[in-house]
Amino acid sequence: MNLILNFKKNRTRINRDLRNINIRKYFSPALLCLDKNFVPLAGKYVDGTCLDIGCGDQPYRGLIEFLGAKYESVDVEERTENVTYMSDIHDMSNIPQEAFDSAICLEVLEHVSNPFVAVGEIAKLLKPGGVLILSVPHLSRVHEAPHDYFRYTRFGIQSILESSGFEILEMRPTGSLFSFLGHQWASASNSLFWSIPLLRWLVFSINALVCVYPCYLLDKLFWKNEIFPLSHVCVARKI
Repeated sequence: MNLILNFKKNRTRINRDLRNINIRKYFSPALLCLDKNFVPLAGKYVDGTCLDIGCGDQPYRGLIEFLGAKYESVDVEERTENVTYMSDIHDMSNIPQEAFDSAICLEVLEHVSNPFVAVGEIAKLLKPGGVLILSVPHLSRVHEAPHDYFRYTRFGIQSILESSGFEILEMRPTGSLFSFLGHQWASASNSLFWSIPLLRWLVFSINALVCVYPCYLLDKLFWKNEIFPLSHVCVARKI
């Protein structure tokens, strides 16, 4: 029990310590897969005022600002400073409606009990023609229980988006079985040693070399179809 509690405590601490996404992406193959797909899409579609929905520790704030967009954020709790809005994603009526040119919502909808309502709320915040970049998991262990509700196929997330008045512009599968298994190993080993200053960066570096990049490359080599996607990154425009 103490080992499990220590694991969870260190996992939260890692998110706080690794706010720089240029380092954080090497934490596990899953994060590297997300980064490799999200960053080019952000460069293509993020514009104007961008709302980070379910911002957490705001790992992509620097990227959004680097792209020249105005960064604003919303979350149900303040995990870091300077969260613009505090709100439940099921009801974001306290946020200006049709005020945002773009939005990102990364690995959030699996923790939302009614994703149809949540995506409908996102649609209300975007200007007509505004673009949403969304990522959702397909393969994942249970995490942040008890608020862990869904896993998504590309057809499921397409149905949710289109029912809320979005049109799909791009849909990309990210990673596959190697990255899923590698994520479990990297998460466990990094979390177990993160509280030990002399070992944390050694373990982190070894994982990056022998687990993170190899799993990412193996998926690109052997799993080029969409049968076992780790997750999907989707770009949708409000009609």
